[in-house]
Amino acid sequence: MNIVHLIEYFSPALGYQETYLAKEQQRLGHHVTVVTSDRYFPFPDYDATVKKVLGNRIVGTGSFTEEGIHVIRKPILFEFFSRAWIVNLLPALRALKPDVIHIHSTSSLSTVRVARAKHTLKNIIVLVDDHSHLSVVANHWSKACFYWAFRTLFGRYLSHNINTFVAITKETADIVRTYMGISEPIHVIELGADTRLFSRSSKKRIELRKKYGWKEQNVAFIYTGKIIPDKGSDTLVDACCALPGHTAKLLFVGSGPEMFIADLKKQLKQAKKENDVVWVPMVKPIELPAYYSAADVGVWPKQESISMIEAAACSLPVIVKSSPSMQKRVRNENGVMYKEGNVQELTRAMQSMMKNKAVRITMGKRGKQLVDQAYSWTSIAKQFLLLYTKT
Repeated sequence: MNIVHLIEYFSPALGYQETYLAKEQQRLGHHVTVVTSDRYFPFPDYDATVKKVLGNRIVGTGSFTEEGIHVIRKPILFEFFSRAWIVNLLPALRALKPDVIHIHSTSSLSTVRVARAKHTLKNIIVLVDDHSHLSVVANHWSKACFYWAFRTLFGRYLSHNINTFVAITKETADIVRTYMGISEPIHVIELGADTRLFSRSSKKRIELRKKYGWKEQNVAFIYTGKIIPDKGSDTLVDACCALPGHTAKLLFVGSGPEMFIADLKKQLKQAKKENDVVWVPMVKPIELPAYYSAADVGVWPKQESISMIEAAACSLPVIVKSSPSMQKRVRNENGVMYKEGNVQELTRAMQSMMKNKAVRITMGKRGKQLVDQAYSWTSIAKQFLLLYTKT
């Protein structure tokens, strides 16, 4: 099968679903190409957050091999609300003669453009895959205006001109219906983990814990990803400050706005917890298993994240918010949930994890088992391939 992934900003060095899925589809014997713009996503405070890993935001145009994937980068005409108008997009798609165009993001400019040209893309299946979070689509009045206009102008049109819609969680599917006006059935295919990459290493655990001065009795909690309010990083720091004593350690792996992180560090210092927290700037996915191995528990206080599945693949129990989608991710008794934003509940959840090492180990093993069975990219790639052929 000839599969084209269309995404306006492609950053393979950061991992993400579009990278792992494309690589897995290649492993399964399919021809895969990514069509994208000549630049990376306009992350807030780009230089302070992702530049260390990605480099300059503008990559350039042409044909490249990135993370083993064939990538075609096209220039853009303009950007609008973190969306890009890719120049000569439709001729580029037609030239590739795909069987499937897999678009990432319902509300992208590219989705509308492909839908408008659907009658000229004969015998090509078009699938749209969405990863939206409520904390992102509804965090400002300008976003409300944008999605009202999008829903009004394009919701019904896209419903009739896109073959299949997919969301990463039931909550995301609800967002696609409510904020984007999609009336068609929306399939749910969750995120996954590269089980070839993400596994626990006793050697790396010993090395990193020695580096940070952690003793056997120290229980290390880890968060990886963007350190921003939308991810609940401040809630995690609040809980850390509320924990008694200094047995608990906290490892942040990621980057965020300098002022926000400075405020978090100031809060930790006031609580005399600054020495209990280690800050590691954003790293490439290949480096993450070492940090998960050094930790004892993963914590993601707010948004759904691919990171929590990758941590589970490394035999870590997890603490996540209470929601139907997160309940599925801890259904093998491999983690605990707390009420989102409730610092007292998160603190109690962390304390319960600290009490019994044997329980943590058992939960971690259950998490790995769950990922192997339900969240490997091989399994997820096959689910998408089935949708391609059924459409």
